[in-house]
Amino acid sequence: WSIAPEETASVLRAVGRLVGVAFVSGHTCGFAIHTTFWQWAFSRAADTEGEDSDYFSLLRHFDRAQFIQRARLLYSRQQLADALDMTQDALAASLPDWRPLSDVEVSALELTWSYDAAVCGASASVPLAPLGVAKPVTTADAKEYLQLWSRHHILGCVEPLLAILRDAILEVVPMAAILLVEPGELAELAVGICDWSVEELLPHIEVVVVGEVDCNGLTRTGNNASHALKMATSKLVDWLCDVLNDFSAAQ
Repeated sequence: WSIAPEETASVLRAVGRLVGVAFVSGHTCGFAIHTTFWQWAFSRAADTEGEDSDYFSLLRHFDRAQFIQRARLLYSRQQLADALDMTQDALAASLPDWRPLSDVEVSALELTWSYDAAVCGASASVPLAPLGVAKPVTTADAKEYLQLWSRHHILGCVEPLLAILRDAILEVVPMAAILLVEPGELAELAVGICDWSVEELLPHIEVVVVGEVDCNGLTRTGNNASHALKMATSKLVDWLCDVLNDFSAAQ
């Protein structure tokens, strides 16, 4: 499904109002949007400086490569391993050369308080602070810089569209009512909560084996093929069960 650019605002407003109606009626509407939206749209903070979201931490979900690269400004190896939910051994195997930058190396980067964005095929520099900051980024500034940079990387170009969606929800549900619940609870109200266990879910999953099944040189007909197909299907179900058991409830 694609939306014509000139119809984007109308479609988003319609979707937002439907979500609002679902909230008021007590129904879930399956509106699966990243939880960052709810935190951004209905934060109790009065301005972006007071936002609760750790945008740099969230960056790992949106742009893992940039997160790993820019984490060198702020994290130790242990902090990076924790952020990626990895052991030190796993981190050493996947990123053997990763290390934090020294103060001198950070200064040598000559980072500025701006975000370089591509606009109509050309590069444009967007200030990360309202009035701009003249001094270069230092190690002491890394946390604030990464928060601002990551926020723009995640929300920058889509923030006006998200604002339309938010305002449409507020056409139906007053902000005072919205703020009675936490952003995470809003996400659950919109999408619903799945409390199925893996054991309950598996009987409802149909596994289709695509491609030829290795029958160890036997003719792929009759009982041999049927047995091989069952074995392959069983192995796939076992793998799927292992993967699902590793997921958190939210995933």
